[in-house]
Amino acid sequence: MMGKPMSLCISDDNKWLVCGFEAGSIVLWDLATSSVVKTVTGVASESPSIVKVQFWKGNTDFLSLDSSGNVVLHTIEKYLWTGIRSRKLFQTTAAVYHDARTSTLENGHIVLALANVDYVYLIRLEPSM
Repeated sequence: MMGKPMSLCISDDNKWLVCGFEAGSIVLWDLATSSVVKTVTGVASESPSIVKVQFWKGNTDFLSLDSSGNVVLHTIEKYLWTGIRSRKLFQTTAAVYHDARTSTLENGHIVLALANVDYVYLIRLEPSM
């Protein structure tokens, strides 16, 4: 059981829909076929609620933020099948976040903005990530 959907995002090329769920799962849909392509579970060991998903760096990479503060980069890989490679970028310990946004600067750096009930954090990610 995935629980309630918590966040969703459509890629800029309108090919993919990614949705994060309360039970910690992330589901990728192919919008052309309206079908589920891949489900990712257990991104973090404790499988906390996925608070936010956000595409960045084009149409094949997206970030997820969970209720434990894990920020994970996911890459959609399409060969004979479609897969998702996930790697944890970092874990914050300040508090539970309720929103996240990304933006690409002119120099290629990515700015990740995280918000909780008390603060907004801005984190700059290098373009080589």
